Amino acid sequence: MTKQHDISTDDEVSRLYKSCADESAPRHLDDAILRQAAAAVHSRTAGPVYWFQQWLDTTRRPLAIAAVMLLSVGVAVQYFAITESNNAGQMPLQAGTEAWPGQSSETPGLCTEDQQQSVEHWLECIAELEKAGRTDDATDERRRMLRAFPETRLSN
Repeated sequence: MTKQHDISTDDEVSRLYKSCADESAPRHLDDAILRQAAAAVHSRTAGPVYWFQQWLDTTRRPLAIAAVMLLSVGVAVQYFAITESNNAGQMPLQAGTEAWPGQSSETPGLCTEDQQQSVEHWLECIAELEKAGRTDDATDERRRMLRAFPETRLSN
């Protein structure tokens, strides 16, 4: 069921709108509203907090993207370094860490493999290192030798 449209009501509404067209709010209300709006805008834009917030809003995404890229590159570089050293048969170790399973934590010695075949030859190599003034290297070689030949007793 539909209502019939009353044309006389339309004319009356149009007449009322036309009679109200010249009406406006009093000037003191307009001034009060404008003062409050200006104060609200000024309070939001005044001070360092607003400027920092505005800067943060404009730079948040670029900074987040830069941080993610930096972390991703760092992880990738570390991953490839580990992978490359695995392919070379060595694991990168930090000072004071244990070797990975199946890997030796020792670096290759200064004495040749032939010199490391017997205690006497190894001791000759160590003596040559000490004569050359490389006492730290000689000490490291002595430790390697004692690990390779645990039954050996050295006298001072």
